[in-house]
Amino acid sequence: MDPLSARSLQNKSVTLARQFSSFLAVGVVGTSLHYSILAVLVEAWHVNPVWATTVGFLSAALLSYVLNWYFTFYERPVFYLGLIKYYGAGSVGLALNGGTMAFLIFWGIHYFLAQVISSGIALFWNFSAARFVIFKSRR
Repeated sequence: MDPLSARSLQNKSVTLARQFSSFLAVGVVGTSLHYSILAVLVEAWHVNPVWATTVGFLSAALLSYVLNWYFTFYERPVFYLGLIKYYGAGSVGLALNGGTMAFLIFWGIHYFLAQVISSGIALFWNFSAARFVIFKSRR
């Protein structure tokens, strides 16, 4: 491999690592918002937990999209078109998370460990969808 190709590969690796760590940090913020909304709506306002988690998910997805749009990725789609794609990809991630969770619980895995594993799987799906579809580089 010539030095120019090696440098290009190294730059791509650094960019990928930076994007993934930023995406992960945004995910922590989004998850915190989701769980906070869920807890407040259920505990303080006595909203049904399914409705409360739906509001939390939609709010967290919006915040995560905005933060990723500004801080994580260099390519920025038209805002509302990217947001629609982000919700679509997030819905697939949500289904993947729920399906994995149900499968692991069925096989006797404790629900909390099952959630950690499911979240990890969904994280890689969500990052891949964001990087290669929603915020895809035009280069």
